[in-house]
Amino acid sequence: MESTSGAITVSSRTSTSSSSSSGSRSSRSSRSSRSSRSSKSSKASIPKQRPPKLPEPKHKRSKNGCLSCKKLKIKCNEGKPTCEYCRHTNKQCVYPIQAPLKVVKRKSVPKEPEIKDKDIQDDLIQDIGINNKPLQKLNSMTIQLDVTKFELKLLKFYLDFGTEFFTFNVNQNAMNFWGNEVPQLWCCSDLIKNSIYAVTSARLLANYKYDDLQNIYIEFEDETQPRKNLKLNLSQEVSRYINQVEELMNLYTMTLNPDSFDIIDIVGQLYIAKKALSGAKLIVPKPIIYDDFGLPQVENLQIIQLMIDTNKFFKFIHPLEFKLTNTKYDHVRDIEIEINNDELILSNGTFLFIQHLRDYVSRHIDPLDVSYIVYLDAISKIEIGVLRTLNFKFPVALFKIIIELCIDYDFLQLLLKKDQLSLKILNYVCILNFIYHYKIFQKNLMHDEFIKFYEQISIQKFQGGWEDEIDKNFHDMTKAKIKGLLPYDFNLIYYLGKPINEFLNGDMGFISEIKSNSDVFF
Repeated sequence: MESTSGAITVSSRTSTSSSSSSGSRSSRSSRSSRSSRSSKSSKASIPKQRPPKLPEPKHKRSKNGCLSCKKLKIKCNEGKPTCEYCRHTNKQCVYPIQAPLKVVKRKSVPKEPEIKDKDIQDDLIQDIGINNKPLQKLNSMTIQLDVTKFELKLLKFYLDFGTEFFTFNVNQNAMNFWGNEVPQLWCCSDLIKNSIYAVTSARLLANYKYDDLQNIYIEFEDETQPRKNLKLNLSQEVSRYINQVEELMNLYTMTLNPDSFDIIDIVGQLYIAKKALSGAKLIVPKPIIYDDFGLPQVENLQIIQLMIDTNKFFKFIHPLEFKLTNTKYDHVRDIEIEINNDELILSNGTFLFIQHLRDYVSRHIDPLDVSYIVYLDAISKIEIGVLRTLNFKFPVALFKIIIELCIDYDFLQLLLKKDQLSLKILNYVCILNFIYHYKIFQKNLMHDEFIKFYEQISIQKFQGGWEDEIDKNFHDMTKAKIKGLLPYDFNLIYYLGKPINEFLNGDMGFISEIKSNSDVFF
């Protein structure tokens, strides 16, 4: 059987050449006939070579596209106010907030400043471990490292204070998370990036006097024009970062798919952003809105707004929270010190003001009333928070009481209705935070605001006085704290509710629990 490959065809020609030397005409004719058939067969069998495939043109995604298109990684036609994709799918078309474009002009500048700037950026990159650990591709709106020098300074400032701010240095795993993992997420998530900027710029603002806040400017070099300085209003920058975090959190929650491959990263980042946002709002005071009677509207009180927002967040995140278990985000959740039943039994009656609240419920609330359980549950949360504070030797658990209270929707509704006992309970919690420095400015913080609100409510309800002696004694403690007459001592908690004179006259002795006497808690 004759092969039709190219190699065999060449070999066939060699055989024919040998035959031609015999000079036989018939052989030549026969050879010609075979050669003709072989040639046809060979031509028919040689596979046709396809032309090389040209590379397909790459579709460039728009850098300024809407957030929906960026999330799906599709090209956006940048239609305003609604792009083509969002118009066809009836989605809300949201464009990211773009910082003013920087026109970088390359100029010949002295070598020394260039080396200095490069060194600063290299140090920051080394600090957050960009070169040491691969970064996951997270579901962020943009992935970039284009930041201003001011923002680099904010990142550096976070590296200095952020760990203690969120953990009080009481849990090594939590410290590693907030000190190492979160800064690495800064590189690839706009949500984390703006969260860090928000809480850090707010912390920076806390260094200045309350009355000067609107006039604080940060000066730094303009990258576009060397040797020319720019000024930023720090208060406005804080508000801008807070607004950006809120917008990004809303976008994440609206577009969240529980079955997506990166759901763990998204839930974890939302948790980080929520804690950073709460910290920033805790630091930054806002103007008080009053009603027609000269009282702050309860729903507009900063602490009530924080509780409402937190309640909504936990209601949304609770079904997904289990996904963080045994992941790196597991340590974003609050540190717990478990309190066993024996400790609760031993503490029963130990704290004067807690026993007072329980007695109040017994005297004034019908056990068949649904709110009866709500009140007792709230009081138990305060007691557990106080016990944790004594274990921590730091006041983080006192603020955690507020978070625990706002998770209870029924208690939150009682507050919004200006229910007297719920207001009393929250007032005690705010005074605890006030005394133990969970505050920054000397006035108009959310705790101070609510304490003053409760005082005004009491004056109206009880003919210029207080509902009971414990309320009065608690309020007197805040005045003594403002005047610097109280030591920073957690043993005070055991005696809160007693007359202030018993403290000022030296009738009670205290052993200082911590060395720091700073009015700033972080």
